[in-house]
Amino acid sequence: MEALDPEVKRLLMQGEEILLTAWQSRGVPGGSINTPNAVYVANLRIIFNDPRLFGLRARIVAARYRDISNVWLKRGIFSTEIFLKSRHHSDEVKIPAVDKQMAHEVFSMIQKGIRRELPRQIILEDSISPRIHSSNNALSDLEEIKKLAELKQIKQRKNTSKRSHIF
Repeated sequence: MEALDPEVKRLLMQGEEILLTAWQSRGVPGGSINTPNAVYVANLRIIFNDPRLFGLRARIVAARYRDISNVWLKRGIFSTEIFLKSRHHSDEVKIPAVDKQMAHEVFSMIQKGIRRELPRQIILEDSISPRIHSSNNALSDLEEIKKLAELKQIKQRKNTSKRSHIF
């Protein structure tokens, strides 16, 4: 297996791990001889890397599992295409010419990610997601809002009394 692309490595969040990497086949129809596409299945999201111009340019798409609306495979004679549709990207992501066995493994891992069954996925998602206030915090926030409203009223009274002294 080839090493992890440095650009993809920089995209990884703290604690995020690559669980599976699938590369586009080079010698089959639809494959790329010089710069094969890759799909990285991590425990938080899936990352597609589509290098172009001999690796000088690349299109990298990362989608969290909760944002994936659909994933499907299109089996061919020599290989399989992986398609992914995200709720936040207008176009679908396609990786052609993936080994049939590997494409099924990727598909299975994506399904597990959608169901939140990947290793350390729930722990990492909870640490990254914004916290929901507990009822105690909500009460203290409510009290703070009341205090601010009172301060505003006091300030308005002072301004009103200053105006009346001027006239």
